[in-house]
Order: sequence, then structure tokens, then C-alpha cells
Amino acid sequence: MARYLMEVDAGARTSVLRDTSTGVTEVAEFYEVAGGFLAGVTTRGEAEPVAAVLICNSLHAEGLKNFRRETLLSRRLTDAGIMSHRFDYRGAGNSSGCAEAISARTMVEDMCAAAAFLAENAGGLPLGIVATRMAAIPIAVALADLDPKALVLWQPVIDYSKLFRDVGRTKGLQDRAEVLRAEKEGRRIEERAPIADQLEKNGVADVMGFSYGRDLHETFASADLGKGLSKTAAAVQVIQISHRDKVQQPIAELVEAMAGRGQSVELQVVFGEEENWWFRTGVQSFKTEEDRELTAAVIDHTLTFLLANLSAAPLQSGF
Repeated sequence: MARYLMEVDAGARTSVLRDTSTGVTEVAEFYEVAGGFLAGVTTRGEAEPVAAVLICNSLHAEGLKNFRRETLLSRRLTDAGIMSHRFDYRGAGNSSGCAEAISARTMVEDMCAAAAFLAENAGGLPLGIVATRMAAIPIAVALADLDPKALVLWQPVIDYSKLFRDVGRTKGLQDRAEVLRAEKEGRRIEERAPIADQLEKNGVADVMGFSYGRDLHETFASADLGKGLSKTAAAVQVIQISHRDKVQQPIAELVEAMAGRGQSVELQVVFGEEENWWFRTGVQSFKTEEDRELTAAVIDHTLTFLLANLSAAPLQSGF
């Protein structure tokens, strides 16, 4: 007997995948948002859900890095009777639009549209939100409209200017290495202009093969994560994902500021080896995300927090 059953409804623009061994159902579908449409996946178990979670991905390479973790989280949530929804922003993934038009503003609009779509399917259930890396900044703006009971931030970008400098430095080193390699092979290529110069001249830059628009840069540069989080009544969990167990200063300051205002906030530090295929040197043994201790710890911390704050069923271990 087949473990997976799939149904496609072209008229309703949906595709349904059922895992008969776990009872997990995943519905992929398109729905309208201002000026286009979003592509999303709703995951639920066999029993009636008791809560709902919106999962907001980051962008570009960071989005790809956390995609599998977010998928695993959505399936684990079903163990506790929690349905979830993951989606692509306009200009990314399977949604409409172009990458150059993505900004913090459009991400806020898409988050609110995705939350409204989830609410339609969830029927007024308690809402939780998980946001990864760059998604932390726009979700902090959207909180005023979404009013979740619980918010989890995976390694949130707190200082965008530092992220931009780091990305620019890495891109510059890669471009320089490409020029030197070409010279060694007897070829001549021109070194690309810095990201900031590309944005100023063309309105868009090539960052690791992804289109990075001026609107994205300017709206994130003017954003303030701490200010956005300062007014939420949601219980907040910040998960630091790092190579070492030392708490990073920006995260420590964010958590301390929230606690000082009397907000409900907790910090979890998950550390270990991050395995990237382009940095294979020194990695002793490759593991899939399902088998990695770091991924399991991130998901377990997230689940435990959401269950405590969304009044869901007891946690079941394992993927």
C-alpha cells in the first residue's frame, strides 16, 4: 500500500498530499494578495487542531538554509494538534511578483495576508508565529495587526547594517577570488562593483545569485526590531543558533530590554556545527537535517514553548 496519497484540484488551485503512516496532510495552494498571489502550504494532522502557527521564512540563501527545518517543524506540530502554514513572499519561491520589488513593507503585507488565510482555515484558534532571521524585522511590524499569543524568533537579524556589511564583505572576497582565479588561467574579467554601489546605480544588486533590491535595503536599514517588539503582548522566545554557546551581545541586549519592560521573553541558545556544502573543510560527517542534533534542539525548544503558550497537547518526541 502506498504511504503517500496525492490529489490535485486544478479548479481550486490546490494539491493535497497525505502521509498514511502519520496522518499528516499537507495542502499546497495559491491565494490572492494585493497585486498578485501567494503560494503556501498548510499542514495538519488527523485530529481537529487546537491552535495554529504561521511560519515566516527568511530571504535568499538564508531562506533556503532554514527551509527544511521549517518543514520538519510544521510536521512535528501536528503531533500536538497544531496546524501550520508556510508561504512564499511575492517575488520569491512560487508566488507572483519579481525579486527586485521585495521590501520589508511588502513582506509585512504578505505576512498579514498569510495570517488571514490561516485564520480562515483555523476558525479562530489561538495563533502562534515562528519567524526566521530577516523575517523577524517585518513580523515585528505586523504584530500590531496579527496579535499572536506566542512568537518564536530563530536567530533574528537585529542589526541589519551589520548583516549588510558582512554580506558585502563576503561577496567582495568571492568576487576578488574569481578575478585572481581568472588571471591565473590567463583570462581577464572585471571585478564587480560593491553591493552598495550596484544598488545606487542600478537599483538592484546580485548577492550570491539572488536579486537584492534597493527597496529591500532601504526599508530594512530604517527598521528597528526592538521598537517593533516593544509593544507586543505575546510571549516571545528568542533562539540563538550559533557555533558557540556564548550569548551574542545584540541578542542579549534585546532580551534584557524586553524583560526590563516586563514582557514575557525567554532565550534559548542552540550551538553546534553548521554544515554548508560550500564550506565542507573540517566537517567530519554529513547528516541530514532530520538527524542533526542542532536541528532537533531548535525544533524541540520551539515546540515546547508553543505548547506552553498555545494550550496544546503534550509534546511527542522525534520526527
